[in-house]
Amino acid sequence: MEENNHKTVFLVLGIILLIILVYFFVFYNKSDQPVGEIDVSLNKVDVSAALTDEDKLPQGFSKDIPVELSNITESYSTEYKDAGFTQSSLSYTSDRTVEDLYKEYEAYMTSDGYDIYDSELSDDYASIDGSKGEIELSVVVDGLGETRVVSVSYVE
Repeated sequence: MEENNHKTVFLVLGIILLIILVYFFVFYNKSDQPVGEIDVSLNKVDVSAALTDEDKLPQGFSKDIPVELSNITESYSTEYKDAGFTQSSLSYTSDRTVEDLYKEYEAYMTSDGYDIYDSELSDDYASIDGSKGEIELSVVVDGLGETRVVSVSYVE
C-alpha cells in the first residue's frame, strides 16, 4: 500500500513539473530566438590590468557595497538584454572570519534598507540575500583554509 502512495506522489510531481515546463516554453519564450538561446552580453574586467582598485569593480556595481577592493580576484557584469536587467558580480579574498564578514554585510543591508529574505551562517560558510525595490544583493562567504572567498552579486 505504501509503495503505491510513493508511485502516486512521483507521478503527480512529474505531471506538475511537465505542466510548469510547458507553461514556461509557451508563455516565456516568445522571441525569435530558438529555444535555449538568450541574448546575453558578458563584460569581464581584467583586474590585473586595473589602474586603481576602484577600476576592478564591474560596470553597474554599487560603490556603497562593502568590498575589499585590493583583494578582488574576479569581476564581471552580465547584461540579460531580453529580460532587461544587468547582474554585476565579483569575488575577493579576505583574512577576516566568516562571522565578521557576515555581520558586516548584514549590517550594511539592514542600514541601507534591504529586506533580507534568506541567510545562513556556520563556522566555514555564510550567505545572505536581500532585496530593495528592484535591486537584489546576494553574498556568499566560503571559509576554506585561512583565507575566505567572498562572492557578491548585485542585480539592478
